[in-house]
Amino acid sequence: MGPHRDLIGDLGAAVRKAGLRFGVSNHGVENFTFVNPTDTLDARLRTQHADLYDATWAGFYNVADRSPQAMARFLSDWLARNFELIDKYQPDLLYFDNGVNLRVLDPLNERVAAYYYNRAADWGKDVSIVTKWVAYAPDNDDRHQIGAVIGFEKVGTRSPSGIRPGPWMVDDTIGSTWGYTDRMTIGSAGAILGKLIDTVSKGGFYLLNIALNAGGTIPDDQRAVLLEIGAWLKRNGEAIYGTHAWTRFGDGDWRFTVKDGALYAIGRPSEYSHCCRHLFSLTAATRSHQSPPPILTYRRHPVLIHRRQSFSSVTATRAREISRIFQMSKMLSSMANGRVRPGTDSQMPPLASFPIFIVQM
Repeated sequence: MGPHRDLIGDLGAAVRKAGLRFGVSNHGVENFTFVNPTDTLDARLRTQHADLYDATWAGFYNVADRSPQAMARFLSDWLARNFELIDKYQPDLLYFDNGVNLRVLDPLNERVAAYYYNRAADWGKDVSIVTKWVAYAPDNDDRHQIGAVIGFEKVGTRSPSGIRPGPWMVDDTIGSTWGYTDRMTIGSAGAILGKLIDTVSKGGFYLLNIALNAGGTIPDDQRAVLLEIGAWLKRNGEAIYGTHAWTRFGDGDWRFTVKDGALYAIGRPSEYSHCCRHLFSLTAATRSHQSPPPILTYRRHPVLIHRRQSFSSVTATRAREISRIFQMSKMLSSMANGRVRPGTDSQMPPLASFPIFIVQM
């Protein structure tokens, strides 16, 4: 039974060779509750000699036995499998789905977490546990995670609608199904980037699921989308990597991030004036939620833009590299024509210490 190959080990080696972090997902604890037929269905399956009750497959369908002794065997096996995943593959991330949220499982969850973090200390590496809802929130308040990152499924009604404190993550899929299917539809690079940017602007991480085909390769349509996303991040990654939420996550279709004293506004060129009109009415930005530095306002300070060959190629740039300061009123009026004209206002104040960068989607 099985592929007679260490799929996790081979995948982990390939992932790490590419310089990526390697995580493992364990949904196994849900098997005991998912396979729970009603009495009527149970009787029919037994009469039909279904595989679920065939002694030949007892090792595979072990959850058909609903006795307390069977549950004890099942949970002991689940714990041992987690220890094996941890020791054999040294994952950077250990992910669990909803099945571990039951409070009755707290002793097992605590054993897994303690074992994982202690082993990581032996390896000398930083690791994380990700779960949904309250598995590691003993007071049943999902804002009070202890030793874990809370995960939300897909950007939308289940994910945070605004800035959320503490570490959190959204796991999303590149297409209409989590696993590969013949008729699945693939999201566009723009749509996925929008979800990534929205998540980061609210203080979260974005985990994108790729649906590999039966041969273990990335289908061409998914590959094309990933390459397009990668190209955007190569140009504008400074506005994403290592950033955190500002005092507000966005304005209209625009999203804001902050890093090293710089505020990044990310959106589409057609909405520049809308963004800027509201952006410059704000009076505070934060390096952290505890120590907000002063921010520029429209009348007192200009926005700083690095001038490239065309405005469409604007990317985030350090203030010391900016060669010109543009007057806001004239900059806004010329944006529609795809160019930025230097201002002539002799009352323009000197270079400010908190620049704002406009990043095009």
